[in-house]
Amino acid sequence: MRSSVRFAAIIVAVIVGGILPGATQQLPSGGGPVPELRRGANGQLEAVPALGNSAPAPTRPKTSAAGPPTAGSPVPRAADAVGRHDHGPSISATPTVAHVGDKLTVSIANTPNTKNKDWVEQQVVIGPTEPSASTTFGLPDITNYVPAGQHDWTFTVPVPNVRSDWPIRYRFVLQQDDTWTNTAATAVVTVAPSLPHTAPTAKAPDFTAPFTPAQTLKVCASGCNYTTVRDAVVAAKNVDNTLITVAPGDYYDDCVVVDGPAHLWIKGIGGRFPHLAERTKDCGFGIINWSNGTRLVIDNLEISDIGAQSHHQAAGVRIEWGHEIWLRNNYIHDGSQGFISGRQDIVGIFEHNHFARLGHNGNHNVYFDGADLTFRNNLSEQTHWGHELKTRSKANIACNTFIEGYDPVYRGSRDIDLSEGRAAEVHHNVIAKGPYATGSPYVFSWAADREYTPYSEIPWWLNIHDNLLINDMTKDRLLYGYIGVWAVYPDDRRTGLIDQMRYKSTDNIFVGQGSAGSEMYEYGEINPLMRNPNAPVTHASKEMGGATMAVTGGATGTISFNGRGTDLERLGIRPGNLLVFSAGLAEADTAALAADGSTSGRAWHVTAVTPTTLTVVSDDGNQLHSAGPGIANYSFAVSGSYVTVPRINQSGDMSYANRGAAGLGENEIPDPHMRWPAICTEPIGNVAIR
Repeated sequence: MRSSVRFAAIIVAVIVGGILPGATQQLPSGGGPVPELRRGANGQLEAVPALGNSAPAPTRPKTSAAGPPTAGSPVPRAADAVGRHDHGPSISATPTVAHVGDKLTVSIANTPNTKNKDWVEQQVVIGPTEPSASTTFGLPDITNYVPAGQHDWTFTVPVPNVRSDWPIRYRFVLQQDDTWTNTAATAVVTVAPSLPHTAPTAKAPDFTAPFTPAQTLKVCASGCNYTTVRDAVVAAKNVDNTLITVAPGDYYDDCVVVDGPAHLWIKGIGGRFPHLAERTKDCGFGIINWSNGTRLVIDNLEISDIGAQSHHQAAGVRIEWGHEIWLRNNYIHDGSQGFISGRQDIVGIFEHNHFARLGHNGNHNVYFDGADLTFRNNLSEQTHWGHELKTRSKANIACNTFIEGYDPVYRGSRDIDLSEGRAAEVHHNVIAKGPYATGSPYVFSWAADREYTPYSEIPWWLNIHDNLLINDMTKDRLLYGYIGVWAVYPDDRRTGLIDQMRYKSTDNIFVGQGSAGSEMYEYGEINPLMRNPNAPVTHASKEMGGATMAVTGGATGTISFNGRGTDLERLGIRPGNLLVFSAGLAEADTAALAADGSTSGRAWHVTAVTPTTLTVVSDDGNQLHSAGPGIANYSFAVSGSYVTVPRINQSGDMSYANRGAAGLGENEIPDPHMRWPAICTEPIGNVAIR
């Protein structure tokens, strides 16, 4: 049943900023009405006339009768669509230029409302002006159904308070019959930024040069080797150890494909960010797409308006091929995804970056799939759907700020997701989850989502220490950390998967408590009937060469197999596994194992295995019924063990019921650099461009 809270639309542009220098970041309030803003020649914001009917239009999402729209299908301009429906359904929104705190008036006319289920969708439209992509969000306390029996309807919507130093744009779409019909759409409503768009000024560290350049190519508006980053990268392809310097300015629709050389360094210079953004062009997989090389270093760039018109997981920086990626002092924001890599051997070093207002279309601010990630001194905030940081690699995560769920648009999921449960050290971070957060109740997770077979670096571990974890949600019971089943499952053949000496939570501060209390860690319990991929469903005639079966019953039963090809150990069955029979035993002893691990009937706990026999017991005391010998028609499945995820070793962790008890202000998000200056010796987020 669809919620009565419908989803509203914003076209996102660009936002630089985040945590300002100093000890504390205060959560936002307020703004003022201004015309649509664009960046001028020197990087400043300046007013320009609002888009008229001649302006390029957003792309309307593709429709699906079965679910919400997906991005990518071109449609008429919103303004034209309204005009074309003068005698049919139409929708409009005023004013078309607004600021945080304003009221938008949305008017619907001539909608059929046949089933009393016509409704208004609110969208965040991302990427370039044309084509564009959109995602939905819901505002609290807004009922978007057209009242029963009415065909004309007007209502007001408050402009959400979203921290932003770049214009945000909204759109509203009329849908019919409780589904996605995209009957008509409003013109774009441009919302002025609530924060100034200024160059970062925090003191910059001495970034290590990745190599001594063999050549330097210069990019600027005029008087340099090249006027686009794209052309400079093409020219650098055959000269290893090339440095490309990029002067401040707007490099719109400058889609960059890095196809060599082995070592390339792209560096912004001149005190302000060079700004790469999609404006009228779809860059495909990413605005910067690395397809060949060994080491790519990207320093001091701003990348924004990352659409997802042709590729769902488009990113500001996307890695198709390579070994080592360094991202240092970049501001990547507003769009589908900030960074994505899909190679298991990638090594990443991320320092002093700011990722904001990303994670649309089910994506994340940062998705790092690789071998090893160092993530330090970064600010990652305002994920729309996914995580501020999701990684499948080993990781060292230190001195960062992660923020989500402090406005009704960018609600996020979990701030940090260490999906695979590999070795990770997480320390001296401020990790905050706000009152608007929806979806996952946890602040971070480890081993919750494995995609790959177990890694060779066993044992793995999680060492999380000296962090400040804030949960400002208003749920009955607040949760912080989640330790998933993949910490121990399904690698049942090995023991000692977790290094207990380094599997620990030490000296962390947990702030926040619901009416029913809070829990520092929650654990995913092994479903004892989850299928073990090391020993899947086995059919006797195929896997055991036609061996017949006999059952000797009792509280401890023995199942014997006789015939050529019998080798139970070869099938991967181990003591501790569960055995589920779908045929061959007495009816009271059998069960069927579904693909999701559910069962009905009896499962037997394997206590001993030989090539020809299984010794089994039922943990609830049931007797195994005797049968056979000579049973030929049987099949069984082997599942995971009865395993409990080990509880993390805690010492020195402190839990406070509220911010005041922890010494925090009502809206305070502390700066790690000020809170732990001896450890976090450098500013967090962007620093001055040198």
